[in-house]
Amino acid sequence: MAVSLMEDDAVQSANELSLVSDADEQQRVRSVSGLPKAFRQFLEDNGISEESYTSAFKYSHLRYIRLSKDSELSFETLKHQLPDIIPVSWCPSFYSLPHRVPVASSQAYREGHIYGMDVSSAAAVLSLQVQPGENCLDLCCAPGAKLCMLSELCTKLGTVTGVDIIRDRLASCRSMLIKYKRPNVRLFLADGVTFANGPPSLLKTNDGEISGLEIKPLEKHSIKDLGLHSKKKPKRAKLPKRDRRYCVSGMFFCSDFLLKSLELSDNRRYLYDKVLVDAECTHDGSIKHIIKYNEWGWETFEKRFLDPERVSTLESLQRGLIQNGFSLLRAGGRLVYSTCSFCKRQNEDIVEWLLDTEPSAQLVSAELPLEAPVIHPSSKRLHHCVKLTPKDSGTSGLFIACITKRFVETS
Repeated sequence: MAVSLMEDDAVQSANELSLVSDADEQQRVRSVSGLPKAFRQFLEDNGISEESYTSAFKYSHLRYIRLSKDSELSFETLKHQLPDIIPVSWCPSFYSLPHRVPVASSQAYREGHIYGMDVSSAAAVLSLQVQPGENCLDLCCAPGAKLCMLSELCTKLGTVTGVDIIRDRLASCRSMLIKYKRPNVRLFLADGVTFANGPPSLLKTNDGEISGLEIKPLEKHSIKDLGLHSKKKPKRAKLPKRDRRYCVSGMFFCSDFLLKSLELSDNRRYLYDKVLVDAECTHDGSIKHIIKYNEWGWETFEKRFLDPERVSTLESLQRGLIQNGFSLLRAGGRLVYSTCSFCKRQNEDIVEWLLDTEPSAQLVSAELPLEAPVIHPSSKRLHHCVKLTPKDSGTSGLFIACITKRFVETS
């Protein structure tokens, strides 16, 4: 099914981008090389080097695409259609290419073999170490590329649950899942801070036939907590007509294969194996956002992201997301907390808060490939955290922390 380019991150506006010449790109880079005073002050307050940005705008003309793991398209065929692609050495199935390349007109894109995704976001997904058959949760799932990658990695034997609080963003996720025919994903229109639904399984009747979708109960959660009767769940009567055809059993969307055909192991797991919390943040590590606000006007950026009250609200949201994500993680599972910010208060401080609050939380290595261009915090306690920077990696900035839940004996 065809979808709007606006619903596929990093490939959006591809037709416009194809018209941008190298000279135009160079002019745009020069125009943003001088960061505004308010933003420079924000960087200084958070111990962030301006050089992370001013020396990295040369990468602003790049985009990244992923070749679907399920695709049988060879690299040679893809190279023939998109001659400018260059494999990302440390991130399998990812390629860089100039923004000016008309990706959307390629046969590979039209047929769903490739989709746009920044390689820094891919690093967060790779850090989860997803295995076939696992149940994955993405608490802040829009715009959808991470869902597709998670779906590929856990295969049809596993499931992916996506949550987002904004209807339009979740609709974009749905369109992307339909276009790329992801068979094992469901979506919830919900607040990631309070979401409490467990992984899905399918019930069988006595004669072995599948009877329908069941929401697995959660350990340490009451039936009321599951939200099965929550007023916040999407109601068919209040959803736009275009959404009602997809809404089923309280879900905003559920892949047909997952709804009708999937049977999980008899060894029922009540919590998720892997949880991704790619939290809302100030976006100060995103070159794409910096360029946008340079074009739109920095007053908008200051109002939305540099206002102290707004930043404080974000930090409260981030603590709520990471704590709820951790509560939905099974013992021995793996949670990744990430932001596209370099702000210590939104990264290291949030992780330390969780470690201090949850005795069973343990920071572990991201286990990215050795050649991945990452740096580590100086703190010994947080050394396992990693950062990708525009300067060092040629991507948008990203902070990644991997946390496992230790088994705790109960008396």
